Amino acid sequence: MLQITEKTPTRLKLASYSQQWLWGVLFGLPFLVIGLGITATTSNLTTLTCQRTQPASMTCERTIAGLVGTITDTIPGQVTGASVISAQGTGVVLKTSGGAVELVNHHGIVGPKHEQIANKMNTSMADRQITELKIQQDDRWDGWIEGAAFFLPGLAVILASLSLPTQVFYDFDKISRQMRLERRYRLWRTKVTMHNLADMQQAEVTQPVRSTRQPVYGLQITTVEQPIDLSFLTRDRQQCQTFAETINQFLQSKPSL
Repeated sequence: MLQITEKTPTRLKLASYSQQWLWGVLFGLPFLVIGLGITATTSNLTTLTCQRTQPASMTCERTIAGLVGTITDTIPGQVTGASVISAQGTGVVLKTSGGAVELVNHHGIVGPKHEQIANKMNTSMADRQITELKIQQDDRWDGWIEGAAFFLPGLAVILASLSLPTQVFYDFDKISRQMRLERRYRLWRTKVTMHNLADMQQAEVTQPVRSTRQPVYGLQITTVEQPIDLSFLTRDRQQCQTFAETINQFLQSKPSL
C-alpha cells in the first residue's frame, strides 16, 4: 500500500507498506517443517544385535539412534529370517515366531542395501556355528537427502521473502534538490540512497514480468542514467497511475517564493 504522508510545494513524502514477506514466509514454512520432520524421523542408524538361543532362531535387540534420541527395544518372539518388501517403501522385514516385524521405524526408497541386510540375516541364520549377529541399517544420509528436498526450497522461499522491503519511504525535497529513498527490511539493515531531483525525468507505471495471470504493476522514475525502482507493487493500475501523476506534478512544479 502506497500513501502520501506529506505534500507541500517544496516537499512530497510517500510511504509504502508491504506484506509480501509474510505471504512468502507462510508459503515456505510448511515445506521447512515437513522437511525437518522427515529428517528428524528418518535420519537414523538402526542396529540389530542377536543371540542364538535355538538351532534355527535367535533373540534380537534393536537400537535406533537418531536426531531425536536413542530407542532400544526387544524384537518380540524368535527371529528366524528376513525378507525385503518393496511395497510402500517397507524395506527389511524380520520373520519371527510372533509374526512379521519391520527392521526400521520408517519407510523410504528400497534398494540394494536392504537386499544385502536380508541376505546377511538369512545366511547367518542358516549357519548354526554363528551364535552372535550384528546388523546395521544406516539411513542417516538418506534421511538428510529426503528431508532436504523439502526444507531447502522452503528455507529459500523464506529467506527470499525476508529479503523484500517491508517499508519504503520516499522524500522528495526541492530545498535540498534531492530525493531520499529509504528501504527497511526484516532480514537486512535499512538501506538509504540519495538521488538528485535534477536528474529525474518522470515517474511511470511499469509491469514487471511475472508468471501470475493477474497483472502486477509497479512504479519507477526515469533519469538521465538508469531508472529508479520505487519498490512498490500492486494489482491496481489506476492507483499506480495516480501516484505517478502526483510525482510528475511535483517534479514539474516550481517552488513558490
